[in-house]
Amino acid sequence: MRILRIPVWHERVSDEQFIGRIRKGLLVKRRWRHAIAATELGVLGMMTWLVVRIIDFLTDLSNVSRLAGHGAPTVHQQTIYYVYFTAVLMGLFIGFMLSHALLHLVSAFFEYRKDRLLVECWDALSDAERSHLEQRRG
Repeated sequence: MRILRIPVWHERVSDEQFIGRIRKGLLVKRRWRHAIAATELGVLGMMTWLVVRIIDFLTDLSNVSRLAGHGAPTVHQQTIYYVYFTAVLMGLFIGFMLSHALLHLVSAFFEYRKDRLLVECWDALSDAERSHLEQRRG
């Protein structure tokens, strides 16, 4: 049973079907790896721009006094609030995006070796060896 093409229960697939899925995934990844790498480099560029903008914002906090009216926190208190809030957001958001972008960038070129080797080894097997493996598994 599948919902939105996602199996609800573990499907029993043969070795041939499993290798076929891996082969299809390798073709798709090979086709799109340059686009994924370019996108992730763009994300890294935007993250660099965002860090520069946040640093500019934090260095310009002395001009916040015009926004503080009667009964509002002092400029020093507002500066501390802004710095903590911005540091938390910057740490969470930029750290997550940076690690995600680097992971995709590296995996676009280096991670698929085991899948490629598995497909090559499967193709090198004879029909008798394949049927023997299928019998041992099943």
